[in-house]
Amino acid sequence: MPHNHGLSDEIDREPNPQIIAIEDTDRSISRTHLILGVYSDELWVADAASGNGSVLVYPDGNAYPLDPWTRYVVDPGSTVRFGDRWFRVYSA
Repeated sequence: MPHNHGLSDEIDREPNPQIIAIEDTDRSISRTHLILGVYSDELWVADAASGNGSVLVYPDGNAYPLDPWTRYVVDPGSTVRFGDRWFRVYSA
């Protein structure tokens, strides 16, 4: 796994103070699915070698399946799909 600089959280099925737990009765999300972080004021996301994979969709519509343990910068307006869930990133 690349060295983690800055803050990070994981999206996961199990609750933990450092983990974002998401109810997933269909079990489309792996035990640890995504890692999120901030470095130099940029949000990044990495797939944690999940079973169902993750996809980053940029605002222009280009979609990129995430290679495990590789960080991808998430631009404002992008959507991250993981399992059968997704979230969109907005700038503050």
